[in-house]
Amino acid sequence: MRLSRPAGALVAVLLAAGCGTTVDQSAVGTTPGGTEAGLSAPGGTAAGSGTTPGAPGTAGGAPITGGSQPGATAGTGGTVPGQVPGTTTSGGATRDTSSLTIGLTYINNQSASSSLGANDPRANAVREVVQAFVRALNKSGGVAGRKLQTVEYEWHSGDGSWSTAASAACAKFTQDHHVSIVLDEAFGEIGGFRDCLQRHGVFDITNQDEGDDVGSGQATLHVNPGGMTYDRSYGAVLRAELASGYLTKSSQLGILVEECPQDVRAYNRTLAPLIRQLGLKEPKRFGFECVDSTAGGAGNGSAAISNAILHFRTAPVVDRVMFVSAQEAAALLLFGPQASSQNYHPGYLLSSAAQAHLFVGGGQPFPSDQLPGLHGVGNSPFADVNDAKPTAADRRCLTLLKSAGLSAGNYDDKGQAVFSCAPFLFLDALLTRTNGVADPALLANAAAGLGTSFASPGVLAGSTRFTSTQHDGGYAVQTFAYQPGCECMRYTGKPTHA
Repeated sequence: MRLSRPAGALVAVLLAAGCGTTVDQSAVGTTPGGTEAGLSAPGGTAAGSGTTPGAPGTAGGAPITGGSQPGATAGTGGTVPGQVPGTTTSGGATRDTSSLTIGLTYINNQSASSSLGANDPRANAVREVVQAFVRALNKSGGVAGRKLQTVEYEWHSGDGSWSTAASAACAKFTQDHHVSIVLDEAFGEIGGFRDCLQRHGVFDITNQDEGDDVGSGQATLHVNPGGMTYDRSYGAVLRAELASGYLTKSSQLGILVEECPQDVRAYNRTLAPLIRQLGLKEPKRFGFECVDSTAGGAGNGSAAISNAILHFRTAPVVDRVMFVSAQEAAALLLFGPQASSQNYHPGYLLSSAAQAHLFVGGGQPFPSDQLPGLHGVGNSPFADVNDAKPTAADRRCLTLLKSAGLSAGNYDDKGQAVFSCAPFLFLDALLTRTNGVADPALLANAAAGLGTSFASPGVLAGSTRFTSTQHDGGYAVQTFAYQPGCECMRYTGKPTHA
């Protein structure tokens, strides 16, 4: 399965997995040492210090009251924020206002979604949305005064090998054309795309799959405006749901882990130790094969899920199910109907990658008897709940889209719009700090210097945090759950920092 993460659409392909395994693979893909994941109090560690907020064993975080705002903490170290070596930031400052050619990827999931019988509620395709933002920004003067020209790659995720597609996209930007910046709205780390750009010294701004702490930290010329690594997002799920009481020390966890290196590392280095530190029972782990294409079809995917359910239903019976995978929404979409057919009704511990709001209201083929078990912790309102209220950053994006002649008329179009807008606004913020200079190393330094000052569209309270070592910006999370009264997903509790 492959999941793109537009906050307004469930777009997935089949879980092409063989038989699952319950063999402990703790030696696979591990790196000595642990990672700090989960929730911390507001303020945390000063940006740019090279540490990660939160500490294992913390049951929850202190509430926050808003997102990143002007005057918030900026990074320390490196060059002065906003200043490029050899220039000044006042008076006679040199600013590059020439046109800027960037790489741009976007995803087409139509064939992939239809293979699962999933509906795409958006009226606007991703391509239309991202191209509209280019038109709108150029019409208003460009990003930090630089008009955009684009080299574009559309990925049809249902066609062939994802690694082959990622390689072709990277070659287009580094061999056929030579760009210094790519706005990636398709791949993330899937298929080795991010790694390929890093090898060629291209700065990558992505809203797609972030992978684990190790891979994210090694990709020094990349940033994700609102995403979170698996270590941080699933660590936050465990901590916050334990604090909420939906997960307890008497719960029996069942965890499906996609056996890609980044998923296995996140589980072994962060999640398994965290589960022990929180005093939870040893989970039942079920692995499914790392997927690189839609080959294998629904039969193999269904077989893998069916085996997992049989394993989870045997004593000790699993009452809380979690998916550690970039394909979380598709896994849930396959898991729910089979669980119902076996009269199995566990509770689910989801992240924003599950796009839970799409499973209610009859929009997707998901059984109603599984809905009460939908609980999670997320940082993407248009993905998590059915009543997201646009932030100031969101409204700016919707205004830009409208200025380009494209309407975000329904809820899911709005979600797609703010999700796709984030890389553009982030690029604008970075170029503003570098006086328009698009050198990848300077952009990376500018990103580290943002600290908590960038309010990202599509993110809970706009809240982000960046340092020299943390490239995944999502900083606030909140529990969400199915509410039978409205037959919808709603946030519960208070937002906390992650």
